[in-house]
Amino acid sequence: MQSDRRMKDFERSMRAFKTITVGAAIVMCLLAAEFFSQAQTKIAETTFSYVVPAGWSVRNVQGMKYKSAFGKRSAGFSPNIIVIDERYSGPLEKYVSGNEATLRMVLPGYKRVSRIPFVTAAKIQGIKLVALQSEKAKKARLVFYFFGNKSGWKFVVTCTALASDGAKYDRAFNAAMKTFTLK
Repeated sequence: MQSDRRMKDFERSMRAFKTITVGAAIVMCLLAAEFFSQAQTKIAETTFSYVVPAGWSVRNVQGMKYKSAFGKRSAGFSPNIIVIDERYSGPLEKYVSGNEATLRMVLPGYKRVSRIPFVTAAKIQGIKLVALQSEKAKKARLVFYFFGNKSGWKFVVTCTALASDGAKYDRAFNAAMKTFTLK
């Protein structure tokens, strides 16, 4: 009799466990479905990859080596992400300093907002440089992410938005660059 009760208790526990397990599986599937319904495009080049912000388009731009990403046009401007690479075997910090000196010379109204270390989800160490630039009536917010690989190549990812929309896109730019990987 006692063993029958134990058996029934065990069966009841197993049914509860199965119900909880199936329920958890359903919740996980719903969460995954939500994630994949907002699936994002991944730019996968031979030397790097990153996930583009949701809803953005990816296309080739004449004169650019790599594909570029573009957000929705607003006030006559499309926020964008472009990548360039350059062979430079020196330290990343020195490379960024040299680039910033050049930016000061060639960009009208260049003003640094911040320069901080940046680490991707893949633990790639980089530097994030945020700047404002004004030319005529338009003011732009430029967010540069600098990375280097062991082969002596430096990668500069430039994320650009109107200055008035800058804060709106900072999160999207950071999220995209968190997915940046080097191959």
